[in-house]
Amino acid sequence: MARKHISVFARKEFIFGVVIGIALVAGLPAVVALLIAENHAVATPAQLGVITDLNSTHVGFLLGQGVRLTRTDLALNQGEESFIRNETSRGATYIGILDYDTLGVRIENGTCAAGCNWTLNDWNRTVGEAVAAYPEVHIWEIWNEPDVSTFQSGMVNGSPYNYYLVDRSAYMIIKAHNSTDKVLCLGGVYVQDIAWAEQAWQYGMSNYCDAISLHIYTGITLLNQTPAGATESWGSYLNQTLAEYESFTGKPIWITETGMPTDVEGSGDSTQAVFARQELSALTAKPYVKAVLWYNLISSSPQSLDFGLLNSTTMQPKPAWYVFKGFLNGTG
Repeated sequence: MARKHISVFARKEFIFGVVIGIALVAGLPAVVALLIAENHAVATPAQLGVITDLNSTHVGFLLGQGVRLTRTDLALNQGEESFIRNETSRGATYIGILDYDTLGVRIENGTCAAGCNWTLNDWNRTVGEAVAAYPEVHIWEIWNEPDVSTFQSGMVNGSPYNYYLVDRSAYMIIKAHNSTDKVLCLGGVYVQDIAWAEQAWQYGMSNYCDAISLHIYTGITLLNQTPAGATESWGSYLNQTLAEYESFTGKPIWITETGMPTDVEGSGDSTQAVFARQELSALTAKPYVKAVLWYNLISSSPQSLDFGLLNSTTMQPKPAWYVFKGFLNGTG
């Protein structure tokens, strides 16, 4: 399927900090009604989750607030295996990512530094070890952002066909271990990289996939804003593109990462809250979107942008947290 690309929505521009300041935030309305609504039958509401680090206090906070769904890379070590076992026993539901961490690949400064030349046989062995080591995990995401060079190594080298092979192997191993487990394919590809996803899909991925996972980041652009050089708002683009994903895959969609930072010029706590309301309103209105996970609960690194729903210094909730809680409770 041919796809017209809109360069101003390119995800790499934000991820590497190039589009800081593109949004004119002051005075813009936060009216979700500006987004294009789609006519669908009433469906089960999307699950809402929050990504957090391997910190029992942070997971406990989420559980105490009624948030069960979270997500993490799965490494093969006793410490993490014990942590996941303990937190699931408390009520957490983990999306387990099988990726470079599972293989023991080391990434430094955005490039692969060790364990880079793994093969499909290495992958198959590692996936088998992971499903045995994490019996509490029943939702598996195959890789994290395979379309991004930072996370590529070995078989996952940017080739859509190679990703298909990796997904197919993992699916068969997971289903042989537990046929009721859910497999999320496309690995959280950026929603803008639909051409890459279509190429991967054409090899027959629909046979090795229960749902697809996507990541949505808009920089600091609100959904009712039109980036410079574009002819449509982010919300209009998002509605159109998600509908295309649903059309060519025929699979439920899980948004396994979305969010907006508060420590970028032109953004802040109030902008993040407006974005959260717009994003959650748009996504939860679509019956084919089955889960939405916010990245993240709290920023744990001074070197990273602050996407947290809690203030990293005071640990107090930001305004976006209360927006999230409203949607979680059905009052958003």
